[in-house]
Amino acid sequence: MTEQSRHHSPEEEHDVHENQTRQRAPRPFKWYLLLIPVLLIVGIIILFFGLRSILAPTPALTSGTWRGLGTYNQGKSTFNMALTVTTVQGDSFSGTLEETTYKSTVAIKGSITQSDNSTVVQFTDFKSVSGGSITLNCIYRATLANGQMIDGLWYYPGDKSPSGTFQLKS
Repeated sequence: MTEQSRHHSPEEEHDVHENQTRQRAPRPFKWYLLLIPVLLIVGIIILFFGLRSILAPTPALTSGTWRGLGTYNQGKSTFNMALTVTTVQGDSFSGTLEETTYKSTVAIKGSITQSDNSTVVQFTDFKSVSGGSITLNCIYRATLANGQMIDGLWYYPGDKSPSGTFQLKS
């Protein structure tokens, strides 16, 4: 071999070096391959929460006045009731309850509980607004259906058994 055959020209040296560099260089990370599972996970999350909000029942309790009758379990006469809902925020609401028979109005606050097939409202009369003839801290609970509060029960403070019933229409 001649001296020249052992040495490469500068262009050949560059090509040899470039080939060695290519062989040793790690392959670039393919970021786009991460994009597919990330988009899949994000899509599932959006689908889950999106469907929950679409399938969730529309709140049945809105601001306005609900009127009807209340009864006592002890056989006393019925009494007129007017529940005025002034504020609904999420699963809570507030307003007033007027019992015209007793010429009294109380402030109420309550909660809305929705399940798969029903909506239940519960409220408490916590403060007298006028009249003073309504016992405070009674608990009222009813199911909402077709613009009505049905199967309503109310309890005097501390009672385990219902003290009476009520039904209201919006």
